[in-house]
Amino acid sequence: MTTHEARRLVIDHLEQAGAAVYELRLRYGLPSIGQLVVMDTATGGAQVVRVLVGKRPGGSRSLYYDKRRVGRCDLVALVDPDDGSIRLTPSSSAAEGVTGV
Repeated sequence: MTTHEARRLVIDHLEQAGAAVYELRLRYGLPSIGQLVVMDTATGGAQVVRVLVGKRPGGSRSLYYDKRRVGRCDLVALVDPDDGSIRLTPSSSAAEGVTGV
């Protein structure tokens, strides 16, 4: 599964949940790979979501991802490459009070 396919799955999942989803843009207008801004239409609150594709080492049931690639965000959307399931978890930078916007 490519990052683009994973990002499309996450966007569809969040839009079905009733959120407005936008791509996070960098200072010079280039798209940031795998980062989305999700806005709750009821409250107007926004969160930065980092989309990552998990990996399963041979014979393992656990889904791993590179924690160094998370960066500054509020939520991490971890996509399972086998079945396309999505797990949304708060990032460690959000727990430390660091904002990604």
